[in-house]
Parts: sequence; C-alpha cells; structure tokens
Amino acid sequence: MQAGFGTWEEVPNYVTTILKVGTPIFYEGGSFKHSRVMAVRSSAGTCILELKEQRDKNIWSIVTAFSGTKPHGVKVGNIQKCATP
Repeated sequence: MQAGFGTWEEVPNYVTTILKVGTPIFYEGGSFKHSRVMAVRSSAGTCILELKEQRDKNIWSIVTAFSGTKPHGVKVGNIQKCATP
C-alpha cells in the first residue's frame, strides 16, 4: 500500500491524514443521482465524499481515497470542525 500505510487496517489512518480541518473541498459537477465532492490535501491525497440520507439526516460517506492530489472542479469550501452530537 502507498503513503506509508502497510495494511488494510491502516486505511482509516490514511483517510484521517486527508480529512482534516481546513482541507479544501471541490465540486466537479456531474451526476444528478449523487452529490459528490473531492477533498484534497496536497501533502496526503484525495478523498471522494458522497452525500447520503440516513435516518432522516444527511451524512457524508467516503467513496474512495487515493494518493493523487490534483483538484478538479470549483472550490466550494473547506472541512470545518464538526459539532459533537
């Protein structure tokens, strides 16, 4: 595996190196079926996130993460600190 993570069990650690407060978020457009954005941290990689409705709440689901760091689309914001439920 890339980025210094040697096992599948370490994948969540890889994702957390990307999804940090301040990571830029880009919207590329595309499908009307799915609302997806790209979170890109130049020092770590990219996560593709998809908006889903679950139990009458909107949540962001991680679709994939990879080492590429070239953003696509329009910057629409940055990851913010989440409120504790």
